[in-house]
Amino acid sequence: MVIELSEQAAARVAAAARARGVSETAIIEELTQTLTPAGTGDVLDAFIGCGSSGDRKDRSIHDLRDELSAAQLRDTA
Repeated sequence: MVIELSEQAAARVAAAARARGVSETAIIEELTQTLTPAGTGDVLDAFIGCGSSGDRKDRSIHDLRDELSAAQLRDTA
């Protein structure tokens, strides 16, 4: 992966690395762990959204998760 930083961003990464006593690479690695694909929000949502359930109803992943949780609670009660 190639990450291009502006001069200002590179200077901020360098300053953060010096302040924390770590390498600039360590700072960048930490930052990349928080990145999500543009417009996807939650990484889990992005992963789940890459498949197809075959369900033709127009429902969000959040609605589907809520339904699954409710069903699991009923099954354990």
